[in-house]
Formats: sequence, structure tokens, C-alpha cells
Amino acid sequence: MIKAGISVPPGFVVLSQAFDDFIQTSDLETEIQAALDKVNHKKIHTIENASEKIQALIYQAAMPEKIGNAILSQFKSLKTRFVAVRSSATSEDSAAAAWAGQLDTFLNTTEKTLILNVKKCWASLFNPRAIFYRFEKSLHKQKVSVAVVIQKMIQSEVSGIAFSVHPITQDYNQLLIEAGLGLGEAVVSGQITPDSYVVVKRNTKILEKIINEQLRKLIKNNPVGTSWQKVSRQHQRQQKLSDKEIIKLSQLIKKIEKHYNFPVDIEWAKEKGKFYITQSRPITTLTGKIENKTAKETDNKNKIGKISSRNYDFLWTVGFPYLYCSMYLESGYIKRDFVACNEGRIHTLFVSRNEREKLSKQGLKLYTTGFKKYEHYIEKQHIINRMQLNTFLKQDLTKLSNHQLAQNFYKTIELCIQMWKDYFLTEYHSSDLVSQILISKDNRYDLKQLQRNTHRMAKLKFWQRENLNKTMYTPSIFDKYISEIEKRLSLKWDIKNYSYHELLGFLQGKKSKNVPDRSSFVVRGLFSDNKDILGEKAEQLFKQLQNIDKNLKQFRGNIGNKGFYKGRVKIIQFSIDTDFSKEIQAMRKGQVLVSGSTGPEMILACKKAGAIITDEGGIISHAALVSRELGIPAIIGTKVATKILKNGDLVEVDANNGIVKILS
Repeated sequence: MIKAGISVPPGFVVLSQAFDDFIQTSDLETEIQAALDKVNHKKIHTIENASEKIQALIYQAAMPEKIGNAILSQFKSLKTRFVAVRSSATSEDSAAAAWAGQLDTFLNTTEKTLILNVKKCWASLFNPRAIFYRFEKSLHKQKVSVAVVIQKMIQSEVSGIAFSVHPITQDYNQLLIEAGLGLGEAVVSGQITPDSYVVVKRNTKILEKIINEQLRKLIKNNPVGTSWQKVSRQHQRQQKLSDKEIIKLSQLIKKIEKHYNFPVDIEWAKEKGKFYITQSRPITTLTGKIENKTAKETDNKNKIGKISSRNYDFLWTVGFPYLYCSMYLESGYIKRDFVACNEGRIHTLFVSRNEREKLSKQGLKLYTTGFKKYEHYIEKQHIINRMQLNTFLKQDLTKLSNHQLAQNFYKTIELCIQMWKDYFLTEYHSSDLVSQILISKDNRYDLKQLQRNTHRMAKLKFWQRENLNKTMYTPSIFDKYISEIEKRLSLKWDIKNYSYHELLGFLQGKKSKNVPDRSSFVVRGLFSDNKDILGEKAEQLFKQLQNIDKNLKQFRGNIGNKGFYKGRVKIIQFSIDTDFSKEIQAMRKGQVLVSGSTGPEMILACKKAGAIITDEGGIISHAALVSRELGIPAIIGTKVATKILKNGDLVEVDANNGIVKILS
């Protein structure tokens, strides 16, 4: 790209040969190989032992003077205080091996920490996930090396991502730019909702602009690291790039696409009025070439045809109105191929089968190589969350001005989004592969370790669910805020049919007249650029995805715990409006508990139940684990139980075969 005249941050590469020389000069090759020879990648502790030993060897060995001097000399020639230090693994004869995300990167590196961070990049070739990946891809007998890319750090005022072909409409004559204030990590990780600009490539004309409010931005800390900073009120609702800048960046994107001769997905940054390209890669999600579509041809009607129950799986149904969905979607779901549907206050989520496959692979990696780190993080975060939640509960909101109320409300939203982000990895779709391995007893993996980790995950999930319930379910922190906000604002619709962005805006003085009625059907997802589809179109989409025959007299699910039972149905559905204590009190002992899923708040209902049936969940879901502990039959993941069954129905729960029959 540099040779093609494209603006890339200046830098240099510490070649893989330098790493090889370091290993040879330090006489580490034999010791490294000896440590790797002891690895059985089915047993995680052997990977961790090898990793710890090899990385210690690399840290202890001195950097060869010639290499160290060359690195520092090149650093000085960049005439910058901060650089980004990135790893780039290489391996012979393995074009199919993608090392992205396996090795480490260090931002805002100074001259003082540069040599150490280069060694850390080298050492990351032997972190647990990289060693596991090497064995998984059968690269452990091949020579694998690592180069280090060192580039001037761009302290961006505005940054984001861009696609040279619109990834949703797949229109080759449209490009999409997303832009947010501050460093690009906030946009890439989904921690803010960026502006979105669609540009017609043929004449570089702006077709569509969606301006999103941004209350905080990620900036460089002094002297090192990053932190969040509040965006001043006057800039919160401003367009992040001017129209002139959108056109300028679009021309740069078109140039990159032409240079590579394939559609590109890039990361960009703007510093002191100049655009820099920090990353470029092929777009891998395009299914076919769609040329020269007009804006009219890419309306919601055509998008409806792209959504089919054949391509999407039901995940869960929960009693979430639009307000709550506007928070949890930003925790990570919004950047993935999910379709979120609201029917009044009932929310249903679907996931594409491709996305589910990706998530299950990521989940397997978590359960096999990253679980200990995740567990330590959640244990620490659980305590922090508890402290913050208690602080929020003690607040007297009536004494706050509208501006202060908005600020405090946003703090609870930030906490909630972070909790959802942590909770995302506990969702059962992340354990699909783990479940399959445990069921099939696949001896390529350490089954005892996997089993232990699934039980630990149940504990972590329980804690996080408790915290989320305290924040969102009745009675909750959100109830306090919503009732106080409702007293102060004159709103056209039910307060829970607004997004949290809208409520924050109204508290700051923005008018509420143009907000659509979301009291019936709302559908959104990547396929619609995360824009709302309303009314009849949304209802049509929802029915298309749900594809349920409500006249069924029997249906199947997965076996949570074997057994056979007949009993009357008691439905307790997850909803922010559900009074769980009242519902559980009304439940008779021996009834069949039917729910979207079970959680900590329903443990007493589970103990009363003769059997459990759920819409969602895998073999390590709460319902499956609890049913096994209680010794009662459970059929999970039916997708349809709460839609077909009614309170009082007499059902036969054949959990030996995973079949539910309606008897009367």
C-alpha cells in the first residue's frame, strides 16, 4: 500500500530472521523443542507448563546487541514518542494457517519499553493459545517464526472501519464507512455506536448518513495506556466526519480496492486532518456479486427475502421491551449476524448458522485454552459489579437535575452493557462444540478438564445472571430510573418503547416527537444495518423466522436429564414484568415447569417441578445442570415450548427420547 501511494503510518519490520538469530545466539532452540515435546495438546496443563517455561527463557535471554541497536536506531528515525508493536507469525508451507488474534500487540509503546515489547511479541509465539493452535493445525513439526511490525502510533481524533462493498446489501456500487470519536478500538470492539455513511462508488455521492450520539471516547493515557473520556455536550450529537471528509475517505477506499483488485475491509484513523490506513484485508462474507443496485432496490422489502428460518436458528425468548434490547445489543450482538425481534414486550433472538459455528469455535477455544484467565476476570468483576450496583441502589434520584440524572443513568447503562459483554461467553451457543465433544466422549480432548470448566462456567453464569437481574428485572435499578424519568418527561409512547439513546437525549432537551411507534413488531439486525423494520414488514419477517406450527401435538428437544414424567404445565416466562416470587408461590408441587430458560431467580420453581421443558439451552445450561442435580427429567432447546404449551396442559415428558407430547 505504501508503494501504491496509500497513506499508511510510517514504520519498520523486525524480520523473522532477527527472531531466529536471537534463538540461535541465546542457544534456546534445544530447550524450546524439549518443552514442546512434552506437550499433549489434549491436556491443557501440559500446554500451560510449556508456555510458562519457554516464555521465561525468552524474557531471561539478553537481546543481541546488534538487533537491539538496529531497532532503537530505526525507532529514532520515526521521530515519534509512541509506536504500535504488532506480532506477525510465519510458518512454512501453511498458507491455510491464519495466525490472526493468536499473538500479542502492544499500543502506545515508548523507547523505554520498546525492546521489552519486541521480546513480548516473540514470546507470544509460545503463549498457550498459540501452542494449542500450532498443534491443532499440525504445525508443531514445522519451523514457525515471528516478525514484529513497529509503526508510528496514530492518536486519532476520529477513527473507524470501512467496507469497499456494502456488507449487508452486498451492492458492489456502494461502500460503507463507520466513524467514531477517539481511538479505533472503541469502534472495532463495539463499545460505542458509530456514525454510518453509505456512499455510491460510481460517482462518489453520499447516499445515506446515520448520525449516532456518542457520550464517551477512548483516548491515550499519559504516559501510557488508554482511558475513556466524556465527549463534550456540544460534540455528542455532531457528525463525526464532514461530508467533504466522507468523500475524501471514500476515494481512498476505492483506491485500495483497485490496488488489490478485490473488495476490502479496512480500519482507518484521522489525525490532524490526515487519513491513515492501519489495516486492510479481504471481505470474506460476500455471497455473490450484485452490481449497480439503486437505493430503491435495496429497501427492506428486498432484504426480507434474505432472511429465512433455513439459515437462522432460534436462540431465546425473553420479556425484554425495546429499551432493554437497545442496551444488550451493544454488548457485542449488534456486530454479529443476529436478528432481534420484538413483539411488544416479548423479545426473540435468532442467530445465523454461520455465526453460530464461529461462536462455538470461539467457545471451544475459551473452554480449552483461555478458561482460567476468563474465570479470574469474572471473579474479580463480580465483586466490582456488586459494589457498583449497591452504590446505584442507594442513590436518591429525585434530587438530581435532568443533566445529572442523564449522567447517572448512562453510568448504569455502561455497567449493564459491560455485564452483558461478559455474559455473552456464557451463552449456550458458545458451548455447542463443547457439548458435542462431551456427548461423543471425543478423546482428542481432555474431557475431565472440559467437564470441570463447564461446571465452573455454570457458577460464573449464575453470578452474572444475578447481577443482571438486580439491574434489569423487577424490582431493579432500572425501575428507579424509568419511573423518575417518566415523571419528568411528557412522552408519546410507553417509556420502555424508546431506546436508551433517545431517553438520554430527551433529558438533555432533545424533542421526542419523531420517534416511531414500537408497540407491536420491531425487527433489526446486520441484514438491515441494525435499523428498525416496523409494522407489517417486521411481523412478516418474524413469522418467517419463527416458522412454528402452533397446532403441534408433540415436539422434540435435547435431553437435559433422562427420565419420564406426566404432569400439568406451569409456564413461568422470563420478563422484566414477571413477579417471580408470586409465580413460584402459585406453582403447585409436581407441575411441569415450562420456560424460555431457567436461571437463579427460578431455582425454587425448579425444586417444585416434576420435570422441566425449555425453549433454549444446551447440556450445560442452567436447566440441564439443575435437573441433573435434582434428579428430574428435562427436555431443553425445544425452541417452541412456550409458544405451543398453555398453563394447565397435561403433557408427557419423555426425556429418554427428547419428546414432549400434549395429552389434553
